[in-house]
Amino acid sequence: MSDPKATGTIKVKVDGKSVTGTLSDGSATVTLPANVSVGTHVVTASYAGKLEGLAE
Repeated sequence: MSDPKATGTIKVKVDGKSVTGTLSDGSATVTLPANVSVGTHVVTASYAGKLEGLAE
């Protein structure tokens, strides 16, 4: 069995505004909106997908 890898989508909120990113080969990619200013922000992420490669 190979190492399990997360796949699917990830939901990220930046200061309460939602954006969706992708998970591929265990890594997340999220593109933030251009209007996010430089500085400190509240960021939360959630993942409700599955791990590929796990025995059931």
